Amino acid sequence: GGLLSVAVGASGADPAPGAPPPPVSYYGPDDLAVGGEVNLFGRLVHLVDCDQFTKEYNARVLGRPVTEEVVERAKQTAPKDRYLEHIENNRHRQFDDARRREFFRTSATIIIKEEDRSSYVKFLQWDTKVLRFFCVWDDRQSMYGDQRRLTLRFYLADDTMDLVEEPLPNSGRRMGNFLRRTRVPKRTPQTILGGGDWFIEEYYTPADLMVGTTINVFNRVLFIFACDGFTRAYYEKNFGVTDMPEYDVEPEPMPATTVTAPVPPYAGIGSQEDSFGSVLYLQPKPPSKDVMRMLQNEKKRLRFRAEFANPVDQADAQRRFIVTYFTSDDTISVYEEPIQNSGRWHGKFLERGRVLRPESNPGDGSNVSYYTVADLVPGEVVYFHCHAFRILQLDTFTQNFLTRHPNAGLPLTATGSAGGGVPGTSTGTGTGGGGG
Repeated sequence: GGLLSVAVGASGADPAPGAPPPPVSYYGPDDLAVGGEVNLFGRLVHLVDCDQFTKEYNARVLGRPVTEEVVERAKQTAPKDRYLEHIENNRHRQFDDARRREFFRTSATIIIKEEDRSSYVKFLQWDTKVLRFFCVWDDRQSMYGDQRRLTLRFYLADDTMDLVEEPLPNSGRRMGNFLRRTRVPKRTPQTILGGGDWFIEEYYTPADLMVGTTINVFNRVLFIFACDGFTRAYYEKNFGVTDMPEYDVEPEPMPATTVTAPVPPYAGIGSQEDSFGSVLYLQPKPPSKDVMRMLQNEKKRLRFRAEFANPVDQADAQRRFIVTYFTSDDTISVYEEPIQNSGRWHGKFLERGRVLRPESNPGDGSNVSYYTVADLVPGEVVYFHCHAFRILQLDTFTQNFLTRHPNAGLPLTATGSAGGGVPGTSTGTGTGGGGG
């Protein structure tokens, strides 16, 4: 093999400075023996066994037979592998722990109530065993109080309990852990505000928790109205309680009351729908519009000629106005016709918008109504913001439109014929309104 070609120093001591190097020797068959050691470049190798051919060679040539006793003695004197020794120790330790737990589990088969029993034995027996009760805390006697449902979990391993509040959507409370896990005394302990007891001697046990009983948890009176299946089986086996009914703790339904905030009166500024948006929303939104109606009637404008019903002087009696009714959104605008050398400025007289009827009362919001096309009848008087107008004529398109749409509500009279027409409009049949 390759061992004979490995050069190994004959002596482990370092040569003196200037001295010739020590002679070099090589391992031979005489140096390799079961139970011996080989130093290969600083690594100490223990020989504990060999194959069958090597055994025959040692016995026939070298005269040192390798027996079973030699091999066994070499294995016992060889150093142990630390990693394998650690794995073996862990295996024995786990086996011992499992055997110890099994012993305590099989020996502690009854309810441990004696004071001389170890708490460790009780923990091994009842760990992960939890009694679960469903409680209700009626706090309706206090201001803003409510009936709150809680889940009581009693841990048999150490006689501790905790409380978890059932989640209730939109309750405004932070649900979850109501009482952290701790031992709960039967009497309230002394506090810095006075009251209670200084010395706590008795704590709640499973014997104190039954369905139908009332307990005091730090001045919170809880009524136990139900429990789960494991808790029922526990009390039936250990206390002989077979009848644990469930109680109905649903509160009586409160009469539904609807509170409607009064709508403030309309101030008369802007449209009523726009003002009502500030009542409905914290950030007012523009009122919704009938888009389809606007698209279908955008160019359909009904135009009427009017004059002052109560002129102040001869100049006012000569003034003429064009009243335009927009069918897309029931708005009205008024323009004044130009009169040569009158000295008056003609053009826009009333901005486009919905016009209230005079009988409307925007102050208290009662009986609010707006002018429609049914009010623009030739010969009738309408009041646009304290100005009285008498309707004189309507143009040809308006007459044809109202003839095709009798539901618009405008009765045509002989005096309101469109013979004279409205200045600036078409006298034909037309399919769309004029300008303005």
